[in-house]
Amino acid sequence: MYRLNFGGEINGQSTKTYSSPQGVGPEAVSVFPEVENFTRIRDLIRKPFKVGDNQFYVDKGLSADSTFFSVFSYQGKLGDLSKSLNRKDVVVLDEFLAEKCFGNENPIGKTLEIDRQTYTVSAVIKNIPENSHLQFHYLTPVLNIQEGWHNNKWESDNCAQYLIFNTKINKAEFEEKLTQMLYSKTNTWKEYKVRTFAPTLKRNSL
Repeated sequence: MYRLNFGGEINGQSTKTYSSPQGVGPEAVSVFPEVENFTRIRDLIRKPFKVGDNQFYVDKGLSADSTFFSVFSYQGKLGDLSKSLNRKDVVVLDEFLAEKCFGNENPIGKTLEIDRQTYTVSAVIKNIPENSHLQFHYLTPVLNIQEGWHNNKWESDNCAQYLIFNTKINKAEFEEKLTQMLYSKTNTWKEYKVRTFAPTLKRNSL
């Protein structure tokens, strides 16, 4: 598995970030046969939850593509993870948050509000180990992110992206192909001498 990093020069200063333009992942799957799958992730800031009359805030949340559970391996407890992010109005909870919201009841199919928007619980996963690369209590679909985000595919480095491959790759050659693909979409990043980097992530750290 590879996480895309993004680096370049701004005002003469070198910079590197783990975020990249959200169009990269879908385009890479489309044009590079060695890319088997991808997923994009955005951190969600502290959000207000409401379950019945119970209101509270949750800090650790993510928004991700429906491919998330095909790229990452998490232990499911309830529901079908492979279909759990296929709609805009669904949410996946970890055991901790599921119990906080619904006690000992089966939460699948139940509704809650996140930031005044109604979601249906589609799945529950086991609590994530503290040493995991990603830390979150709930997961919502990127389909639910405001429309402007989806329209801005190339001009803003606005999400973390992960790629998996169906064959062994030459990392330096692939990074160069990704960079040239990016340049073909917009001149902005070429002006800043932006490059894409793809550090390998060990699955046991995820």
